[in-house]
Amino acid sequence: MPQTAVVFNPGLIQETLSTFNFPVVIKVKEGTHGIGCVNAPTPKVAREVIEALLRQGEGVVLVQQYLVKKKRAAHEDIRVFVVDMEVIGAMRRIAPEGEWRTNYALGARVVKHTITSEERELAIHACEALELEIAGVDLINFGTPKVLEVNACPGWHGLQQVTGIKVAERIVDYAVNKARK
Repeated sequence: MPQTAVVFNPGLIQETLSTFNFPVVIKVKEGTHGIGCVNAPTPKVAREVIEALLRQGEGVVLVQQYLVKKKRAAHEDIRVFVVDMEVIGAMRRIAPEGEWRTNYALGARVVKHTITSEERELAIHACEALELEIAGVDLINFGTPKVLEVNACPGWHGLQQVTGIKVAERIVDYAVNKARK
């Protein structure tokens, strides 16, 4: 993973931020579709955002190093969809111009991704570590893949669009087979 910290105590914000190079991404614990993610270019902005989120009742705020690939035309990541510890498909998500978040719901362009064995292994290990049977694992790969986050309730419309995989059917088949055991 990129350097990541959890902040839940306002008194530790400054100390936590002092361990990061900037920019950082600030995430709420239970965001969806890119909502609740802020790209903070400076420690001052990061501190203000974290303070506001904690004051508004977010019990936990994540701070993560924002990894930037030099000479990259667009912001992009890889979504790997896992069902029952099997990768059923993967896509690259490319943020629209002027946007850094790669969420399909925010207009990201999606293309089929041929997953490497290293990416496959990392996605499965992430699911095993979190004991998730169904997950969307978001990776970034600049030579060595890293987990950005693991989504326990992932969207799949973009993946279905670019791969033709009937994701809902795969999930239902898995659930039915599990119930029969």
